[in-house]
Order: sequence, then C-alpha cells, then structure tokens
Amino acid sequence: MSHGNSGSAKLRKSIWLFTFYAVLATFAFIWLVPIIWAISMSFTPNEILARQIGGLVPSQFTTENYGAIMRVSDVPRWFMNSII
Repeated sequence: MSHGNSGSAKLRKSIWLFTFYAVLATFAFIWLVPIIWAISMSFTPNEILARQIGGLVPSQFTTENYGAIMRVSDVPRWFMNSII
C-alpha cells in the first residue's frame, strides 16, 4: 500500500482551500470598503466634504450629520414604525 497519493491529495486540498479563502477574502474586502467609506464620510463635517473627498478616516469627527437627519427627516418615525 502506497501512501504517496494521500499526501498529494492533502496538498491539493490545502491549495484549493487556500485559493478559496483568498478569493473569499478578496470579495469580502471589495464588498466592505464602500460600506466602511460611507460610514466614515457620515462622521465627516459637511464643510470638509464640500471641499474634498476624504479617505477612510475623517480628519475631523462629528455626529452633527446624524443629529441633522433626525431633525429634518422622517427617520425617527421610520425607526418607530420598525419597532411597532
């Protein structure tokens, strides 16, 4: 009985799993970056956004945009309707 094939099969499986997880991680990264960027921009003051498009980390941090959307829109009502 030769055990050479089982070592080769394990190597092929390891290579396949590595490739699968590498592709999966790449797609996850591509999917997550725009979401992280959008959340990051939501914490950036409007004055800075009007002048430049920021990176993933805002140069100044504010929650003013969230306060404004709660004051001038129906978002609080939408949240309440979701809870009910």
